[in-house]
Amino acid sequence: MLVGHCRKRSVGGDIFFVFKHSVMVFSISDYPAVRTFFGREAREYLGGLREFRGFCSLCLLPQEEAERLMIKVVRWFDEFEGLLNSTARNLKMAGIEKLNCDDALPRDLELQLKLFRVKLASFSTILPRNRCRDVQTGPEEIDGCLHVEIINERLKRLREP
Repeated sequence: MLVGHCRKRSVGGDIFFVFKHSVMVFSISDYPAVRTFFGREAREYLGGLREFRGFCSLCLLPQEEAERLMIKVVRWFDEFEGLLNSTARNLKMAGIEKLNCDDALPRDLELQLKLFRVKLASFSTILPRNRCRDVQTGPEEIDGCLHVEIINERLKRLREP
């Protein structure tokens, strides 16, 4: 089974699993989401990788190993979602409507933000590096503040009725 991780930034991106008739995508690139594409949409997603400008790691894994990896990714996403929710709730309770990268925060919120950033950075380590082929398809965009963008989006959603 083909498994890959593609990203434009130093962290984040998509981890995808290619099945016979579908592609399952665990994405942090736009907003934490899990999507499954079938048929034409799956071909378009994979076709889009040809024009992708960024960094990709591609692995061909046996079915059993790919299934274990998928469970690991699902578990990571659950933990990430929980951490995202608690961070956004704590910021909202502290009266913080929006973050900037250089904002000074109370110590406990600063620590929680660091934990969130470490969790986000660990997304790149999920794939078995020794089994993957790395492909640089364009200049990598470095953005150390992706975690702030994700948290701001969650804060915005918490304010919506």
